[in-house]
Amino acid sequence: MELEPAIKTAIEFETGAVDIYARAGAAATEDIGRRVFGVLADEERHHKAYLENRLAEWRREGRITSAKLATAIPAADLLAAATTRIDDAFTGRPNGDELAHLRRAYAVEVEANRFYGELAAALEGDARAVFGRILEIEAGHLALVKAEIDFLTGTGLLFDFHGLNT
Repeated sequence: MELEPAIKTAIEFETGAVDIYARAGAAATEDIGRRVFGVLADEERHHKAYLENRLAEWRREGRITSAKLATAIPAADLLAAATTRIDDAFTGRPNGDELAHLRRAYAVEVEANRFYGELAAALEGDARAVFGRILEIEAGHLALVKAEIDFLTGTGLLFDFHGLNT
């Protein structure tokens, strides 16, 4: 894939993810759910802005740089290693809509990991670094959403990621 269409496609992808997470956050009945979906929406907004800056750089200079891209979410391996159960912060069970939003978020993150993995593999140099970094962050998103689903369905732990990324 050529770089400019790749960036444009990624911007569209991030725009859709922002919408999904914003709607999920508005529908959440638990503080943790609102916080998780809110942070995910903010992360995707940040990715979109980052990609828009890379696109502008490409159009202006004919190249892109792999400028630093930060995340508020711990790396996937840190989430997987966390063992603290915090169900005392959870006051009830999710309604069907909340679990449906999490399952939709999981599907979005699986697709994001596939999409960015393919882009990182197909491109070279700074372009590979740009999409590789987004892939690393999306892997953390996937781990977080999976942990939330696992907890709510009784198959795992709930991760309130706030404070894990220090």
